[in-house]
Amino acid sequence: KPMGALGTLEDWAARLGALQGKVPAVSNPVCIVFAGDHGVARAIEDGGEACSSFPQAITKKILMSLHEGWAGACVLAEANNVKLRVVDVGVGTGTRNCAVEAAMSLGEVEAAIAAGEDAVAELAEAGYDAIVLGE
Repeated sequence: KPMGALGTLEDWAARLGALQGKVPAVSNPVCIVFAGDHGVARAIEDGGEACSSFPQAITKKILMSLHEGWAGACVLAEANNVKLRVVDVGVGTGTRNCAVEAAMSLGEVEAAIAAGEDAVAELAEAGYDAIVLGE
C-alpha cells in the first residue's frame, strides 16, 4: 500500500505501539459513546438556535436504539467483535444555549469530566485494551 494510504490510522498505530512498547496489538477493544443534548440545538421556540439537522427527540430515539442493540453503531461493533458501551450524559436535559450564555456551569463541566473518567476507568479495569470513542 502507498505510504499514508490509511490516513492518520498509521500514525495512531505507531503511537499505540510506542505506548505498549511492542508491535501494536488489540485483542479486547471497546467503543464508548457518550450521549447528550446541546441547548444550542433546541428549536428556536424552546430557546435554541435550531442548528441541528434533526430535532432533539431523535437523540432519545437514537439512545434507545443503542441500548436495544439495533443502531448502526451496534451492528458495526458486533460485526467487528467490538463491545459497545453507551453513557447517557444528558439526553433530555442537556446544556443551555451557548450562543446566549455559558452552556454549562463549572460544576456541570466537572461532573461531565468525572463521568468520562469513571467510564474509562471501569472499562480499563474490565480488561479492555483499546477504548474507541464513538459519536
